[in-house]
Amino acid sequence: MVMDEDISRWILDFFVRQPIDDSTLSDLLITLPISDTDTNLKKLLILRKIESEISSGNVSELVLDLLEHMEQLQYSDNAKVGDTMKRAYCVVAVDCTVRVLEDEGLGKYFELVKKIWRNRIGWMLKCENVGLVSYDLINWSDDVENVVGNERVCKEVLEKWKEMDVVESVREFVRDAREMIGPSFLEVACEDDQVKEVLGFGAEVDEDSHDQTNATEASLKERNNTVQDKSTDGAAGCEIRAELPIPKKSVVSPVKRDESPKPLRRKRKPWSVVEEDTLRKGVKKYGRGNWKFILNTYSDIFDDRTAVDLKDKWRNLIV
Repeated sequence: MVMDEDISRWILDFFVRQPIDDSTLSDLLITLPISDTDTNLKKLLILRKIESEISSGNVSELVLDLLEHMEQLQYSDNAKVGDTMKRAYCVVAVDCTVRVLEDEGLGKYFELVKKIWRNRIGWMLKCENVGLVSYDLINWSDDVENVVGNERVCKEVLEKWKEMDVVESVREFVRDAREMIGPSFLEVACEDDQVKEVLGFGAEVDEDSHDQTNATEASLKERNNTVQDKSTDGAAGCEIRAELPIPKKSVVSPVKRDESPKPLRRKRKPWSVVEEDTLRKGVKKYGRGNWKFILNTYSDIFDDRTAVDLKDKWRNLIV
């Protein structure tokens, strides 16, 4: 039995935020079906990896890779890169480079300047619409290059680097990013009565339905006892089965068989301002991707709409 994709996403969205070990989370990711288009889950996994990397109190070039991946997801969502993310990327790039200037000398420093600043960041500065570029990054790009042969600049760069709290800057970005994503859907569901109503939590059992179920069970038991009595009265070794009527085959004309009804196209219905505002409200409250749930929650407003309609409209709204 394959789990519903929405339920799978809700479970993963909840557990990826919890302090569980990586092996348990990996098992969940392998077991539960996930959608490749769920960018929020990808962002949460990146944030979790970043937290793991800085837990020792240091940063590495892997954090640069993760931040660049995060920026790509932001770009695909048509979302802006925040100042805390730009600052985190800048200070990590500086730390990965300048730290070796004090510990290992100019040889290793030149190697990292070429690798990080001339190749990786240099490519960003030449391109347009790269969200990680900031004025601080541009200024530092000049400073790290001018260290060569300039003792005064080298001293200034080392002093500015020592004043940085690199790990705290990255932690600040992680906190900001989690706040932008918002709480998990299951956390919202536990506190929202409207969500509970849509999901059917705490629904009262209909007495008529309960009586009908009991009557059906009693009828099935009585029928079963009757069959057992007949099998007991029969000859030993004989097997008696209840015979069901064989359905009659209906003869269909070859001409009519080939006539398939043409699919009816839905009449295009323009979106109202109320529908657009409600869609924004639903995405903000319950998260992007929960289209079926948002549709059911505001069914009185989204009349004659489908989950696909909501998904397509949201793409147009964020462009």
